[in-house]
Amino acid sequence: APVHSEADLARLMPGHDAVVNLVAVLHGNEDRFENVHVTLPGKIASAMQKAGVQRLVHVSALSADPQGPSMYQRSKARGETVLHNAGLQLTVLRPSVIFGADDKFLNLFADLQP
Repeated sequence: APVHSEADLARLMPGHDAVVNLVAVLHGNEDRFENVHVTLPGKIASAMQKAGVQRLVHVSALSADPQGPSMYQRSKARGETVLHNAGLQLTVLRPSVIFGADDKFLNLFADLQP
């Protein structure tokens, strides 16, 4: 579903006990970070409240900090604040690095191996 669509979020919420938000970006400008890490969690919280869904598991970042040196860290912290203020049953996970089969983290190091 297009996660930034409030109508689609509203359509997806009813009938569920919990929501897990894994949406994030690592690169971009301030508007992109704000849209994905702050505005989207607010939209998710609003859709949950309207549908009566109370439990949210939100994947943030180990380095989320409102005074952090990067836009990523600051936007992640602002997103957490939005969710803490939403009155939901909130669990925030703050992993360090998340990687997968086609990531640009571990695969970079693997490619450097002789």
